[in-house]
Amino acid sequence: MRKALMMSLILQYCAIAYSQPLDTLFEDVQKPVSPLVLDTTTLDLDTAKQEPVKIINPKKAQAVETPHRNVETFTEDADIVAAPQPEDVDSSTFSLFNYGKIVGICPSLSYFYYNEHIVLDDLMRSFKEKNLFDPTFVGSPKSSEYGFVPGFQYSVLRYIPQSHFMIRPKIGLFLGIGTTYDGTSQAMPLVSNGDTIGYEFDPHKDNKTNLFLFTSCDLGYVFSKIKWPTALYSGIDFKLWYRDLTSSSSGSSSSESMNEVYYWFNVPLGFIITKTVSKEILFGIEPRIDFMVYGAMQVNMSTGNSNYTIDYPAVTLGNKASYRLEAFFEFRRKHSAIRVCPYVQIYGFGQSDTATATFTAYGSTAGKMEFLEPQSASTWYGLNLQIDFLKNRISNE
Repeated sequence: MRKALMMSLILQYCAIAYSQPLDTLFEDVQKPVSPLVLDTTTLDLDTAKQEPVKIINPKKAQAVETPHRNVETFTEDADIVAAPQPEDVDSSTFSLFNYGKIVGICPSLSYFYYNEHIVLDDLMRSFKEKNLFDPTFVGSPKSSEYGFVPGFQYSVLRYIPQSHFMIRPKIGLFLGIGTTYDGTSQAMPLVSNGDTIGYEFDPHKDNKTNLFLFTSCDLGYVFSKIKWPTALYSGIDFKLWYRDLTSSSSGSSSSESMNEVYYWFNVPLGFIITKTVSKEILFGIEPRIDFMVYGAMQVNMSTGNSNYTIDYPAVTLGNKASYRLEAFFEFRRKHSAIRVCPYVQIYGFGQSDTATATFTAYGSTAGKMEFLEPQSASTWYGLNLQIDFLKNRISNE
């Protein structure tokens, strides 16, 4: 009894000396020794409930999740996993095909030059059939137009990585106000001693208005795993050109007007070839050939007097291939990018079929005239400044 009392006093003395409750003295004896090594000198308990704590465990390699916090355990040989980055930081290599959707808004400035290649063989032949001698020509026929055409384009690039399929609808509108028409008048009869001996072409220069509408929808396959990621595509392409030919000279009536409307369809074949320069910079080129499948031209003319009308039927244009080469540098910034894109484009039309225009006076046919659209070529030089909005980022596989 005395020994038990002394032992109790000794234990109480030890507890007071170490400022610990008596029931905690044997805590280490009751609990098994844990192999976990945890430095708690800087541990904030409030923070620990929210943030993961990494613990080195030499005996376990699996992740352990507690009810209050996530605890990741690693072996000594395990790789240390980097902490996740904020959502607005994209550290992946920049590629057009790292995103499921790219919306592009693009102001553009272009310079175009249009020129008709006029051949007088048909005019000479018809004249000779009627007059039995070759006509005399004064001047040379000419029809060209040039000037700056600012514009705006909108596009959406959708990419499906599971099938490597891409689709890109695109629309562009360009308006040239005050472009220069440099040409001649239509063939005017050249008269000598009361007889028509040929035709005369008077030089004519004027300012005109041109409106261009370009639309397309490209469908393609993406080779995303090669050194230079590339898309091969085809699709459908539609273009329209409204060409105002109303004379602004002082001698013409303000009510007279004339315009030509060209519209044509193409089937394109193109490539988008890209090369990553850095994590934020991308370089690419896009060569493209458009195979024209159908085109037409409609002349609309008003004499300014309802008693006199001229009816021009539409003529079918000859099919010609067109070519476009585009290069671009794209600079990424978080979820958007700026693309600087110079390009050159060449397209044209073959000579049309021959149609007959009808001149009507007071409801009766007063005359007819055969006409055609000569072959032509247009060249565009342009610079696009496109803003891309990068959406639905695709993780690198």
